Amino acid sequence: MFGGILLVLGFLVFLFAGLAKLKGKEVANVKPEESKKMMVLGAILIVVGLWSSSGDDGPSMGSAVIDVMSVIPDSKSSVHNYISGDLNEGVAVVINETAGYWVKDGVVYAANGIAKNMAPGVDYAPVEITQAKVEAAVK
Repeated sequence: MFGGILLVLGFLVFLFAGLAKLKGKEVANVKPEESKKMMVLGAILIVVGLWSSSGDDGPSMGSAVIDVMSVIPDSKSSVHNYISGDLNEGVAVVINETAGYWVKDGVVYAANGIAKNMAPGVDYAPVEITQAKVEAAVK
């Protein structure tokens, strides 16, 4: 979000400075003789905004849900509801309000027996990933 604010601010500074330079008169309190410095400032704000908004935001919750649905054999023929949230550098996913999963680096783990029954091919999550932690992460 901070990166987006810097992008907008940088764009506005650059725009007003450019208009002042083009028109040869003051625009939005930017004098034509100051416009070059203001355009450089605007460009710096834009670059910093792009840099900070392109950082790694952690695992994608959408892709984690897709990963979970891909390991449930009947997921294409059944309707499932889901909620997800961040948990231990991975994503917690609860399907149908009962089956808890944890996805880390694209690998799906079951957090409880219901999840294991729905997706028998997955391993159980490490002991520190409990169903209670999964449920807390999605709230």
